[in-house]
Amino acid sequence: HGIVAVIFCSYDIMTNPWKLDAPNTDIENKIMDFSLAYFAIDLIHYLLINPSDYLFILHHVATSTYMSSCRYYTGHGGLSSICLMCTGEATSPFQNVWTLARMARVESPLANRIYTGLSPIFTVYFTIMRCIVGPYLAWQLGSFYFPGKADKVIPRKLA
Repeated sequence: HGIVAVIFCSYDIMTNPWKLDAPNTDIENKIMDFSLAYFAIDLIHYLLINPSDYLFILHHVATSTYMSSCRYYTGHGGLSSICLMCTGEATSPFQNVWTLARMARVESPLANRIYTGLSPIFTVYFTIMRCIVGPYLAWQLGSFYFPGKADKVIPRKLA
């Protein structure tokens, strides 16, 4: 999900104007449908396999609720959902490789080399995306939605 989402989210962000109260574009709706389906299956999997991971489960419920409100309730604000998803998923390809290499590093010299080489790069990239880009984006979205700049199309309680 992550790599596909980042590719299409990046395309949407680069080809459409930054208008946070605009009606959702066709591609935004498709990305949200794809992501909602993924989150539903992933959530069911976690509820069955690891039901005590409350933080992960809550994250999926909150993300799905926000995307659903943009997609099905208001039909607006898809760009905000797309931007948040792109920022969050941009680290996924590296995190997937890093995690698999970390798990296999004892049994595999190649996995150990990948893990050792990727760890500093991944750590810096993850930190930049999650501690700088993510909060900056959240600030930009909050600065737009909380003062009511989209009240005509998105109820503030959903912002």
